[in-house]
Amino acid sequence: MTGITTFFLYNNAGLIRAKRVIIDLFSGLLLPISFYPIWAQEVMKYLPFQGISYVPSMIFTNGYSSGEIGMALLQQLIWCIILLIPIQLLWIVAKKQLIIQGG
Repeated sequence: MTGITTFFLYNNAGLIRAKRVIIDLFSGLLLPISFYPIWAQEVMKYLPFQGISYVPSMIFTNGYSSGEIGMALLQQLIWCIILLIPIQLLWIVAKKQLIIQGG
């Protein structure tokens, strides 16, 4: 979604950097999610970011049971479906903004 914003912004470098910081922070890449306070862990449990780093590392180290693996993968599938909606809407609007000049 941040890449599509290039159609609307003159320079989206700051937005892409902010996205990278948010992903690194909430995915467990910089600090494992289990190190966060309990209330933050409960909030992060429902966000899609943990599937980037934390869930794969928990699966690889046998930190999740087979039931937890199934639930984590199901949650990521649901997030993929949910995020397809704003991506498609942004893409439709972005195509209308596109102007091609030349050959």
